[in-house]
Amino acid sequence: MILNSKNREAIVERLDLARRNRRFSYEKVGKLFGITQAGANNAFKRKSLNENKVNLLVNALGVNEEWLLSGNGEMFLTEVQVDDKKRKTFPLSDNYQVIEEMNTVHDNKHQYDVKGVPFFDVEFKAGFDLLMENAKTTPEYIIYDPIYKGCDAVVPAFGGSMMPVIYSGDKIGIKQTSIDNLLYGEIYAIITEDWRTIKYVRKSTDDSKIRLIPENLTDYDKQDIEKSKVLNIFLIKAISRGRC
Repeated sequence: MILNSKNREAIVERLDLARRNRRFSYEKVGKLFGITQAGANNAFKRKSLNENKVNLLVNALGVNEEWLLSGNGEMFLTEVQVDDKKRKTFPLSDNYQVIEEMNTVHDNKHQYDVKGVPFFDVEFKAGFDLLMENAKTTPEYIIYDPIYKGCDAVVPAFGGSMMPVIYSGDKIGIKQTSIDNLLYGEIYAIITEDWRTIKYVRKSTDDSKIRLIPENLTDYDKQDIEKSKVLNIFLIKAISRGRC
């Protein structure tokens, strides 16, 4: 979609109309964009949405781009059209193009085999470990993007302890691993009986523990936890903002 100073106001107004029609609150918009509810509200009031955020919301709402650009046609795509779009068109970058038939991504010099990775629109904090164990759970859609190569799944991040490396709402590619197979210094999503968190994992002075370190040391503290309390742990292999 081409967004410029001439059409921005009309596009944002139509997108806001579609948002209201879908009853998609500013709180949900904020989570999608990785900003606060107030920030999402202000972005619409000031007509300051950039093309990336417009595309994110277009995909989330299933908006018909022809209607969004011109006001003509139906406001929303049909379910069949939405499913077809999710399967066939995933924006990567200016140098990539997804070819579903070959399941391959090309750039100017290289060719990559790309395996689809399921995207679950469930924050890791909300119990993604339980969701992953349920074989009947259906993902929102499949992502074909080399950034997620080797990931088991993609889910939205949460919280502010890893800002500015990871913002709430960022799409994180995760790979399940074990407490005995850690790469110290990497970022992990950790599950205990009491809580879920995303932190750097380093060695503790106590061999029975691991040290969890936030990026945002102003508002969050380092802590050591018993290895035995870790029920599940996922390596964060990829982080993207507004890519899915």
